[in-house]
Amino acid sequence: MKKVLKFFLFLIILIGIAVGGYFAYLKFFAPQGDVDAFNTIPEDAVFIVETTNLSEAWTTINNSELWKHLIETEYFSEMNEDINMVNSFLDSNAVADLLLNGRKLVVSAIMASPKEWDFLYSIDLEEESGTVKRFDKLLNMMKDFKVSRNEYKTDAGKFTIITLLSKTDPDLKIYLSFADNIILVSLNGNIIEKSLKGLATEHWKNDEKFIEILEQIPQRRLFKIYVNYTKAEDFSKTFLTSDNELIAMLSNSLAFSILNFDVTSDRVILDGYANMDSVGSYAQALASVAPGKMSAYKIMTNQSAAYISIAFDDYYEFYNNLMNEYTENYPDQAKDIEKGLNLLKNVIKINVEEDLFSWIGNEIALFKIRPLSKQSKDKDIALVIHTKDLAAAQKGMSQIVKQIRKWSPFKFKEYDYKNFTINYLKQKNFFKPFLGKLFEGIDEPYFTYIQNHVVFSNSKEVLEQIIDDYIRGNTLDKDTKFKDFIYDFKIKSTISAFVMMPKMYETLYYFTPSEDRADLKKNKELIMSIARVGFQLVNKNNMFTTTVVAQYDPDAYLEDVADKINKQTESEMFTEYIDTMGFRIVIEDSINDGNYIEYFDENEQKTAIEGQVIDNQPTGLWRSYYENGNIKNAVNYENGKIVGVAYFYYNDVENTQRAEVIFEEDYIEGTYKEYYDNGARKANILYKNGERNGDAEYYYTTGNLKIKAHFKDNLKHGKWVYYDEKGDIILTEKWKKGVKKREK
Repeated sequence: MKKVLKFFLFLIILIGIAVGGYFAYLKFFAPQGDVDAFNTIPEDAVFIVETTNLSEAWTTINNSELWKHLIETEYFSEMNEDINMVNSFLDSNAVADLLLNGRKLVVSAIMASPKEWDFLYSIDLEEESGTVKRFDKLLNMMKDFKVSRNEYKTDAGKFTIITLLSKTDPDLKIYLSFADNIILVSLNGNIIEKSLKGLATEHWKNDEKFIEILEQIPQRRLFKIYVNYTKAEDFSKTFLTSDNELIAMLSNSLAFSILNFDVTSDRVILDGYANMDSVGSYAQALASVAPGKMSAYKIMTNQSAAYISIAFDDYYEFYNNLMNEYTENYPDQAKDIEKGLNLLKNVIKINVEEDLFSWIGNEIALFKIRPLSKQSKDKDIALVIHTKDLAAAQKGMSQIVKQIRKWSPFKFKEYDYKNFTINYLKQKNFFKPFLGKLFEGIDEPYFTYIQNHVVFSNSKEVLEQIIDDYIRGNTLDKDTKFKDFIYDFKIKSTISAFVMMPKMYETLYYFTPSEDRADLKKNKELIMSIARVGFQLVNKNNMFTTTVVAQYDPDAYLEDVADKINKQTESEMFTEYIDTMGFRIVIEDSINDGNYIEYFDENEQKTAIEGQVIDNQPTGLWRSYYENGNIKNAVNYENGKIVGVAYFYYNDVENTQRAEVIFEEDYIEGTYKEYYDNGARKANILYKNGERNGDAEYYYTTGNLKIKAHFKDNLKHGKWVYYDEKGDIILTEKWKKGVKKREK
């Protein structure tokens, strides 16, 4: 985050420096120059931002609605004075306008060392002239800096590197130099030296892949962004504590992207092209396969923090291409894959073509789920495989499990969870031979079937959460803001990656180096406000169309707090047990009329249920007990149907009431009341015809209101207000039949 702040702050400082530096240029160098700004960029640049008009670029960004939102945040508030000063300077200073209007600026992110990166700013001055009077006026603007100069010699010639040391901020040291008509500025002296050393090589003019990508977008654009994928993996290691397989895959597969830049009221949109490196893996394997349709997000939980999709029209074609890539370019990995296939085919006797390949549809997706706990942060992942034939998938997976059970002494009995069967695949590295290294994190997983997808996870708790949220309709497909965001992308894609930052923050914090976590925590709200980030490649004519979108949402942090409250409240409620009628007494045909008692034990000492049977139906008051003898519930029946007020209790000697529910012929009717184990009220929910219809209130254990809500036909509807434990409003939302309404 410090790097981002440096960029904005330094861009402001740069304007003043560029003017003063320009006159230094006039003094020491010829007034005519033909050095291209791109020629000053070292070859290990990670990404490059180019604008053809520095003054217009600043005005465009400064006047955008997104920027206006950002500078209102606490994080950027300290910059307002500087921003206003720059705006005033540009509006009223003819010299600045003369120097900056129409000027080309290239900002590049350079690897200064294996663990450090910083920005290089290259400004093209072209051929303007100035006066001593202007120089003196502008020199006064730099009175807060101590200036020193050092000579630096390279194959391209002799240069002067100027160091500006702030008198007010000892941590601010600025380096600049002049390469003919180009001013070079950085906060890292090593980067200036790298730039000057590289002038003689003209690297970018000689890079065929870079020249190829340049031809894809017209030259005269206000903003263009270039991405050097070959340096992406090195770059990621400067801010992540472990390797990222997706970044590694892109770094090894792609060469460059060239992207247009656009800013709307709530998002930054980049679109353009990417070309392939000569050596690749996933991207190269997918390059000749028609794109496939994304669908996994429709069944996945809205607690997903990241969604990585690989989609294809034909899995067989993709798989064969991938294996060829490994064989040609990664022979060691190819041997590992062949070894894994041999184990499955010849030892365990699995027919992988029939039992697996035959039913794989158009998408294989990897999801990172928000951690259920601090201990589960490494297991909260899920693999989702789309099927073109669900029955074939079920048959194939059953056969695979059967063969693995024969070979393995480990025994696992499948179990039912809310009408979804969960099974277990006890085989290490099962997916690596079919899907490659990207999916090797899924190992010995549990799995189930949802719609036409097979869902795998290393954690059965994660799988159960996915099922719970699917049942409740808490999926990404039902998330209005995610659906609005995904419309910026093509539904038929090749490779896509989406990050939902509020859900990703905890994982990001964990993988951030410890020395940077304090800054991350301090700027949590701002980080979460960049609520959704998406990246997509779609193959086209031996290249990939490329889209990158970052969406700003000022309410993201508060919505996440409200979402956590709602999630916790749902998980704590007793209503699911009540709604499913899990307590209902069912009388077998063989039971005679009269008093009925059922026991926990054979000695008939511990009563489980008791009541009266008339006409083979439970009638009157029935009581159920916990095994220790405490009462569990008291429910009235009439002609076998539940009627009147039913009472439910916690398992304690005080018989603390847990819930009070009114029934009319098996349907909940009226106000449902639930209580905490300390006796405090927990919820009041209005029911009609067995469904939540009307007002609902949820409370903290202190008795303070937590959520004031409304339902219609069991769906969120109308106004929902969330409160903190002090009683202050956190957030107000408006819903319509289970869908959150967009803010106007």
